[in-house]
Amino acid sequence: MRPRTAVLAAIVFLGVAGAAQGSEGWLDSANCTAISGWAWDPAIPYGPINVDIYDGALSLVTIPANLFRQDLLDAGKGNGYHAFSYPTPAILKDGHQHNIRVFFGGTRTPLGYGYDHFNVNCSPAGGYAYYLSDTFTGSQVDGAKWYSNGSMSTSAAGLTSADVNGGSAISKIGTPDATFDYEVKSVLNLAQSGGTYLTYLQATPDFRIGSGSSTGTGYAAEVSNVVFNGTNCSAWLTFYKVVSGVTSALAAQAIPCSHTMTVRLVFRGNINVYVNDVFQMWLGENSIATGAGGVGVRGAPAGNGVEAYLGGMDRVAPGAVVRTSMETLTFPNRIDLRWQGVTDDAAGIGLFTYQMWRNGSFLGAVKTPEFSDSGSLAAGTSYTYMIRAIDFHNNSADTIITVATAPAGWVDGRRIGVRPDGAYWGAMGENIDMRSGNLNFTLPLLTAQGRTGWKVPVSLTYNSQNWRKDAAVWNLGRDVGYGYGWQLLAGSLTPVWSDYWTVHHYLYTDASGAEYPLDVNTGGVWTSTDSVYVSYDSNAGRLYFNDGSYWAMGCMSAGTEMDAGSMYPTVIEDTNGNQVFFRYQAGQGLSWRDSSARIAQIEDVRAMANGSGYWTYDFVYDAGPVVPHLVNVLSGISTAESYVFAMGGMQPLNNPFGVSLFGSTYFLQSVTLPISGLHYQFETNSWGGLTKVTFPYGGYLRWDYVNSIYTGWRQQPEVAKRYVFKGDGQS
Repeated sequence: MRPRTAVLAAIVFLGVAGAAQGSEGWLDSANCTAISGWAWDPAIPYGPINVDIYDGALSLVTIPANLFRQDLLDAGKGNGYHAFSYPTPAILKDGHQHNIRVFFGGTRTPLGYGYDHFNVNCSPAGGYAYYLSDTFTGSQVDGAKWYSNGSMSTSAAGLTSADVNGGSAISKIGTPDATFDYEVKSVLNLAQSGGTYLTYLQATPDFRIGSGSSTGTGYAAEVSNVVFNGTNCSAWLTFYKVVSGVTSALAAQAIPCSHTMTVRLVFRGNINVYVNDVFQMWLGENSIATGAGGVGVRGAPAGNGVEAYLGGMDRVAPGAVVRTSMETLTFPNRIDLRWQGVTDDAAGIGLFTYQMWRNGSFLGAVKTPEFSDSGSLAAGTSYTYMIRAIDFHNNSADTIITVATAPAGWVDGRRIGVRPDGAYWGAMGENIDMRSGNLNFTLPLLTAQGRTGWKVPVSLTYNSQNWRKDAAVWNLGRDVGYGYGWQLLAGSLTPVWSDYWTVHHYLYTDASGAEYPLDVNTGGVWTSTDSVYVSYDSNAGRLYFNDGSYWAMGCMSAGTEMDAGSMYPTVIEDTNGNQVFFRYQAGQGLSWRDSSARIAQIEDVRAMANGSGYWTYDFVYDAGPVVPHLVNVLSGISTAESYVFAMGGMQPLNNPFGVSLFGSTYFLQSVTLPISGLHYQFETNSWGGLTKVTFPYGGYLRWDYVNSIYTGWRQQPEVAKRYVFKGDGQS
């Protein structure tokens, strides 16, 4: 937050915009260059107001609408300084569809008049590149690029035609590898209902599908019967094969539609059809072996049109899921799987999905690296899963694992974190779970504050039960930037999917590391029967607590991270409107913020201007080869809450059940308070178990572990002995 005067000003703006009575605005455009429009409040005609830019439910940024536009001044909008333009962030340039919406600041009220959303689909910088692209906004269709057929014209919305038979543009430019394997992507700019829009494959130069007749040979995906009803849009997708003007419909289905929607056709021995990056059709059809891509349009109303993008075939597979990153949670009749996400190669078309197979049978596909299998599983039985990472051009890489369900009547012996219904023993930040034998050690670091004494504590937390052995040995621990087994978070939320479209449940993790499934879904609001009183409104992207406060889950770890798919709070707000803002680092190899679990800054009511903006606490990380690690926590308000972290070098990671190596990792060694020079020292065994904490004045706590065997021969390490040394010669 800002100093008091600025805060009061912001409250005035947000209060007026929040009511949105008489406020005006327009989202003019959102594309791969910028998101722009204007917003004005007649109650403060000469002052700017804020706008919130969202990608779906994910908050991207809040900016002031304070740029000058002459048309606003001419229209009597104050002094004309009410426009905004925000460079399209890299988070949107990943080759996937993003739904951009802009709201009056501090509200969920969209800007009026114009489109209230745009779909943006941009290739990553330095990534996959289309060899031919055309928005058709010039004075005419470029004859060097396209064969033109029928009646059509260019416009601000792209290629368009009001004629009932319309026209088509077929590429004159061949693929870079001189093959006939390629992709055609069309972007449909839809200002209103009506029109028919075509995306062509393997087309002859004269190919066109009209209202009553067709010419030439080729394939076509046709979007027709476009109907807007408020914010909803429906359409019909039909796939045609045409040979010498004779048309055959091969498939048809209803689809959702939207302004700037995309249709993507991929030809590679067969045909895949995607709408807004969601798979719609597979056609085992390749009888038309040659031809070019293109687009067409007919019967389009004013303001509607189509753009075209043609790309060569990506033939490089994405990375395979790393076997040692796999995590499981097993029940007698259910298996949950989770893994470190993978990405496509640097020049790839982009990762499309993970296909899931069990014992050779296809189960479904998921878009984030979690999956829940609850179909016809028997207790105490081993199952072999194949996880296939696949990109949009059907390149794939497989990982195979074997997992056993728990035996009948099984109760999970593993329990991490500190739960309100648990029994614990310990002191000085130590909590030993008397049921599971887990060691939870918590080191309080800082406390964000709001007005009226409201506080948000932030602590460094360790849990010891990071390993399990049943049919296999599972490494459940992670290092997301704080050392193996350590976390620094307010909490997180992870969706677990049962197929590409369906969330099976969410896993809520609190600040201590305790995990609770939110598995009761009521209209998109997820709750739990597991003694935790939180609810997640997936419609709003908010996690609500019993006291009325909520978290806006605006950060999601990207596919390059160990915790890919997990969401973290970017705004924490109490019932009085007090807010604390959390900002997070970019994920590994990425350029956009809020895509990892690594906290970058915390801003509360005491925040001051500190070079890079307003912040209360700043977190500094190194450039580690595996993952950046926390080096410093800096207080921007002259408190003693500054720390130095030491990790040491990378060390081998073994498992507690033998000597097999699970790669290498970093262990947290010390946390120092630079003002006083006092420090905490941590000692760790070869499997990441915390064995000793030495406190600033010389006392220490020490632990020994033993592997306990549970029903079904499941094993996990538990604390067996605990030692204390007070620092004055007594223990």
